[in-house]
Amino acid sequence: MRDKIMTIRLIVIVLVLLNISCSKNKIENKIHFEYDGYIYVEMRISDTIRGKFIFDTGASDLYLDSTFVANTSIQSLKTEDTRIGGAGNAGYRTIPLITDIIPFSLGNNVFYSTKTPILDLSGFNDDDIAGIIGINFFKKNILNINFSEKYLSILDSTTSETIDLEAIDFSLIKNRIYIDAKIIIDSTRTIFGSFEIDMGCADEVLLTNNTAKENALNEVNKKVSYFISEGGVSGVSSSGYDLRANDISIGNYTFKDIVIGYSNDTLGALSKRDYLGLLGAPLFSRFDLFIDFPNQKVFLNALPDLQKKSKSTITGFNGLRRSNGNDVFMVVNSIYKPSQVQFAGLQIGDTIVGINGKRIKDYAKEEISELLKTEDIILKLQIKNGIREKTIEFKTKEII
Repeated sequence: MRDKIMTIRLIVIVLVLLNISCSKNKIENKIHFEYDGYIYVEMRISDTIRGKFIFDTGASDLYLDSTFVANTSIQSLKTEDTRIGGAGNAGYRTIPLITDIIPFSLGNNVFYSTKTPILDLSGFNDDDIAGIIGINFFKKNILNINFSEKYLSILDSTTSETIDLEAIDFSLIKNRIYIDAKIIIDSTRTIFGSFEIDMGCADEVLLTNNTAKENALNEVNKKVSYFISEGGVSGVSSSGYDLRANDISIGNYTFKDIVIGYSNDTLGALSKRDYLGLLGAPLFSRFDLFIDFPNQKVFLNALPDLQKKSKSTITGFNGLRRSNGNDVFMVVNSIYKPSQVQFAGLQIGDTIVGINGKRIKDYAKEEISELLKTEDIILKLQIKNGIREKTIEFKTKEII
């Protein structure tokens, strides 16, 4: 009897230790991210060089920012020229390609990049971005993108966590993920077919120029135009419109009154393509999702705010954070028309040095992000032109 009790105790202890070990590994395997429409992860390059990277399912491999490379020992690696396409109203460009193997770490996971393009990423994001990581490194696994707790997790190809979740089949074509979706624009326009899941897209839905033309979206009355001075990775200027669609359906989920965009670009990723458009990170932020690459399925776990309101811009502009020594400022890279800020006189290329009497350098990035998401407040932008400053004042409200 005593031996039996000792055996049971030993089994219990082993199970407890195994549970602690599994829990510890699970916690350690969480790769925490920041999210503001883009997903940002910290990575370590060549063991010692740290940087902030955009996680992007619309990208294949590892891409490094040119300024990041110039400020590190990476600049001494071997390169050759290559051509690359991208977003924005542009075709292919010639860029440097690192041909030396680069090891990098994401959480506890070590990967190797064999050919690494160098891009100027400052045109579409803040100047602290080190690069982009794409999906090629995860294609033997299930990738969990957990928006509720803001982490990525790389799982084995079998997991019990997806058993009770809805599965949506996807196609993996040339390192891009495609699923079917249906968008009802209005009573006369329905769009159905293949869309790319693009976590590097900060719009809920962004249609190609060709899709917009085929569905006569230029005839929709209530819409706003936008112009972006840099249209994305390897892109130049980009333009298009935002409007509200009646609803969008993916799998068994339907969302009402969704803000969607469509492009005017005649070149690049949003011109004429085999897919209808992009489904971006803000749409999928309504879920914790699992991308099962081996079985080509996406599993969706709906969050409590699944039916949260789809919002348009409330400021009517976007600005990129820049620094020059101790000087920190924002450069306006996109304007929506019509909007309150446009009527107030803000223009592409304007330098914002302060908001509501407080200098940009005295704000944390998160503070500015939250401020620019606050509706029905007065914003006073201090604009610098040479040595002179002026103030632009407007009220924040949704523009569509």
